[in-house]
Amino acid sequence: LNQNDNVKVLHDQTQIPILRQSLYFGARGVQLFFMISAFTLFNSSFARFATDQHPKLNFYIRRMFRILPYWWLMVFCYAWGGGIKDIGRVSASLFMYFGFIRFYISDVVPGGWTIFVEETFYVLMPFLIRHISGLSRAYKFLATTLILSVVWRVSAIVFHLPDAQSFIFLFPLTHWYAFAMGIVLFYLHKNYRAWLQTKRPWLWA
Repeated sequence: LNQNDNVKVLHDQTQIPILRQSLYFGARGVQLFFMISAFTLFNSSFARFATDQHPKLNFYIRRMFRILPYWWLMVFCYAWGGGIKDIGRVSASLFMYFGFIRFYISDVVPGGWTIFVEETFYVLMPFLIRHISGLSRAYKFLATTLILSVVWRVSAIVFHLPDAQSFIFLFPLTHWYAFAMGIVLFYLHKNYRAWLQTKRPWLWA
């Protein structure tokens, strides 16, 4: 089979209900990961942003050194192992803009869309830490991202945006609400701990 035949076979397989459901349940599992990621990042960064002299810069530097070296290694390994010689395709993955154009290029690293979505959250993180300062604002952000997810998908249909490789569903705007849910969980946890410290101080003795 040539590359076009392989793509056609994959497309035909995803039309089988049980396989299509498996793909979407897999994406839902990734959304759970997004929730946990937002929760842990807020939990670890909340106090640090209040005390660091350069919190934004330090945050981006930490994320860069934790993510990019491994990501670049994966891109090179998959490109070499898969015989990918398209410089544009490899560059798009290396410099993390492939998620904006993946409707006409396929990911070098399988499942790479999850890293792209995660990176968009990292870009927003300093802004979110500064402006989402309590549970009420977290709920508002969740409502906003849920609406944004629906508007994005409806607009994509109305304006006939390309949807090759599930571009619309796997785009960050579809999934930001999962991060918002993680932020809500963080503030619920934070408020519950504060309540316990007030009402059950012996637990913290």
